[in-house]
Amino acid sequence: MTSEGGKKVTRTIKEAKQFVEKLKDIFHDEEEKLNEFLKAMREFKTHGNVVAVRTKAKEILDGMEFNNFLPMGYEIPLPPEEEQPPQKTYCKIEDAMNFVANVKARFQNNDHVYKSFLGILTRFRNGHVTVIEVYEQVTTLLEAHPDLIQEFTYFLPSDLNA
Repeated sequence: MTSEGGKKVTRTIKEAKQFVEKLKDIFHDEEEKLNEFLKAMREFKTHGNVVAVRTKAKEILDGMEFNNFLPMGYEIPLPPEEEQPPQKTYCKIEDAMNFVANVKARFQNNDHVYKSFLGILTRFRNGHVTVIEVYEQVTTLLEAHPDLIQEFTYFLPSDLNA
């Protein structure tokens, strides 16, 4: 949902399908571009990073204004490009593995916390919780360990931990 003149505006499945059909018409000879765009939108749904999806959309749409493709009233408001935060670089798998090992070591005498942490990550990987829910659950679980929470935020989308 988004706000338009103070009232809530709900996007419908029908409107989403119309939007995708419009893109299919535009990219009828460029199926790979359409698939890249749809992948970016799925990532947006999962991670909610507006800046990242807009950047990807601009790349795929070859500089065409992304909001021109959205139905009136559904444009994504963003600050001018020079004001946008820098894109977060992706972390290395070794960093993630080291963090999980740190959590395991910290809670070696409390297996429940470590297993709960792994459970949260598993539910996220399987699509049962959003990244925001992961953040909320992990911060609750690790609330007495602010250093681990701070380190955990490194693995989150930059617009979530800003």
